[in-house]
Amino acid sequence: MKSWLLLLLIGLSSAVTLAAESPTGSLRGTITDRRTGEPLVGASVLLLGTSTGAATDFDGRFRIASIPTGIYTVRVQSVGYEAVNLTDIVIRSQRETELNASLSSSVVTGQEVVVTGGSYFQIDPANPISAVSFNPEELRRSPGSGQELARVMSLIPGVVAKGEVSQDLMVRGGSPAENGFYIDNIPMPGVAHFQQPGGQTNGPIGIVNTDLIEDVTFFTGGYSAAYGDRASAIGDVRYREGARNRYAGDMALSLGGAGLTLEGPILDGKGSVLVSGRRSYLDLIADAIAAGGAPSYSDAQIKAVWDVNRKHRLTFLNIFGSSRFTADEDQARDAGVNVTTDARYSQNTVGLNHRFVWSKTGFTNTSVSYSWKTDRTISAYYETGLAETDIRIRNAFVALRSVSRYSLNPRLSVDFGVDARMERGEYDYFVAGGVANGGAVRPDITRDLSLDGTVAGAFATLTLNPVNALNLSAGLRVDHSDYNDATTLDPRVSATYALSPSWSVNAAWGWYSQLNDRFLMSQYAANRDLKAMRARHLMLGVDHLLTDDTKVTFEVFDKRYRDMPELPAATAGYAPLFVPDNGFLLYETPLRSTGTAWARGAEMFIQKKLAVDFYGMASVAWFRTRYEGFDGVEYNRDFDTKFQTSLIGGWRPNDRFEISARWSYVGSRPFTPIDADASRESDFTVLDLSRINGARMPAYHSLYLRADRRYFLNRTNVVTFIELWNTYARENVSGYFWSPVDDKVVALNQFGFIPVGGVKFEF
Repeated sequence: MKSWLLLLLIGLSSAVTLAAESPTGSLRGTITDRRTGEPLVGASVLLLGTSTGAATDFDGRFRIASIPTGIYTVRVQSVGYEAVNLTDIVIRSQRETELNASLSSSVVTGQEVVVTGGSYFQIDPANPISAVSFNPEELRRSPGSGQELARVMSLIPGVVAKGEVSQDLMVRGGSPAENGFYIDNIPMPGVAHFQQPGGQTNGPIGIVNTDLIEDVTFFTGGYSAAYGDRASAIGDVRYREGARNRYAGDMALSLGGAGLTLEGPILDGKGSVLVSGRRSYLDLIADAIAAGGAPSYSDAQIKAVWDVNRKHRLTFLNIFGSSRFTADEDQARDAGVNVTTDARYSQNTVGLNHRFVWSKTGFTNTSVSYSWKTDRTISAYYETGLAETDIRIRNAFVALRSVSRYSLNPRLSVDFGVDARMERGEYDYFVAGGVANGGAVRPDITRDLSLDGTVAGAFATLTLNPVNALNLSAGLRVDHSDYNDATTLDPRVSATYALSPSWSVNAAWGWYSQLNDRFLMSQYAANRDLKAMRARHLMLGVDHLLTDDTKVTFEVFDKRYRDMPELPAATAGYAPLFVPDNGFLLYETPLRSTGTAWARGAEMFIQKKLAVDFYGMASVAWFRTRYEGFDGVEYNRDFDTKFQTSLIGGWRPNDRFEISARWSYVGSRPFTPIDADASRESDFTVLDLSRINGARMPAYHSLYLRADRRYFLNRTNVVTFIELWNTYARENVSGYFWSPVDDKVVALNQFGFIPVGGVKFEF
């Protein structure tokens, strides 16, 4: 009897111990006024489906402890503000999840009736159109993205990816060099590994570690005057903070590489530090991804935050990336080329941002940063040992950026600020002579020079809410460059009108200027005097909330380009290619600012947030983009694919399992056929100038499948996934080139069928 009683007591004790050790985590964050940046006191933070919640303190902060592990939707609300629902908030055992939110006043939401259930979508009145945001889970679980920022952005209508083997994005007909990125108010020189001169990339990996992102908004047009020197698109990224209650970390392993993240409190909990490092194994799977050589990369990122007091916050950021591509003689022969290659790229950005909340009227974000980027590329003909290219390029700049928002009253606010860059470029390169793509004989090109300059801008945007249903925004941006001693004025306006609580119409118009790439400037002294490229955006859209968690957007757009760089008229023997789409090329004569182009189209986007078990997105875009060559003839731009669609959906039956799928289709991309006879005779790629971008590649389409499994353990968390890329093994063509090894035109293909898996341990 005593034995049975002892066993019973032991069993009860074990049960109590297990119950006590049921995994829990915590949630903390800060709730602010979107208009003024002022912390909101007494705002309610509630985990939907539970009775668990908290209210913010005098500093707008909250903390909820002992939350059972799982994935939640969190509602944030405050009297006089529109309630918001934030999905995919993961509570992990022994970890503290950070959640920051900004609420919009119900007076200025542009809605006559506030949705009492809470909105799953927020709109910035200064940027009301052509903007899509993603949270960390939406970035992580996107099938086929490999957690790469560029591949997630390619799901947005009007955004065409060059393919799995490149980070290049073409937005509404624009070139990759027309896109700009900011991280925590700090401008980035680029966000991709293997970035070439001219702004294009030649690799599948980005520098941004999406595990560190708190949120990202991508503007495909119509963005406010706060963003300058980019003609097509802006990506605004915000990194999360590190944990403030304990030291923690995670380790990730996948087919592509390994990563380690560490975080923890500093300055007695008044701040935090977040450190991340990654290293690839792409060189081990080069054959599977048809790399044509051995690519490798590594990157490291640090973010530290210090809350000096209620009004002042300092953020330190450092982002480093290094990548290398090598191809020996055997690899070159297998790829069908006659040169060996050793290309090394690296970049680093270090910056400090100061956030100052003045009072209840506004705030200022001011950053100072230093960035550098290098390119060291050597290629040689393996049969003769003679050099084909020898490139040494280093770019560096010091940047200042200050953005302020001042609220005069609940219906009127102004955003204003300045930005400036002091740049220095060192260009030392040699490219052996040969035959140009149009068939003309091209001599050796050698440059060894420094290129220095300063560019500065000032901007202001006035946002007015004259009546509850209407938001108006008018801005002006002024930029000056001492490269060409020229000033540009870019006016921008937008409007949003709420027809009802679920229907609204949006419109935007504006000019967007961008300096020519410094690599183009380095080729000839006269290229420094080129005018800034200019694009006029015109957009009209309709938004409809089918339900609180499902939104449909339809937009039409028209872009007109002018002052684009191009070769002089009637340049004999050279193809009239569109220079911004081919900025990495060397041109044999100085350029002129006489090029024109246009893009227009219609887009539809449906986004369903994960309010219950299912989420999804569907994007469809129809568009055309063309340019006028120096010969006066109109041609298709390089990425005039006409049609693009992506369908993505996922099902999460519980907090442990998730399955998802994505199917993408991109229409036939234009290309200029290769003249096989002329190429064979010259041993160089020679284009058929009678058919500039007159032929089209096969359409691209691919299916990706993904399954995720989470384990919430007592002391750690484990996330595993498996993906099937290009499930039905479609041979998608990315381009064509003349192979002197095979003595024929050879097609370059995207990834074949690849199973991808990974695991992340959180400790």
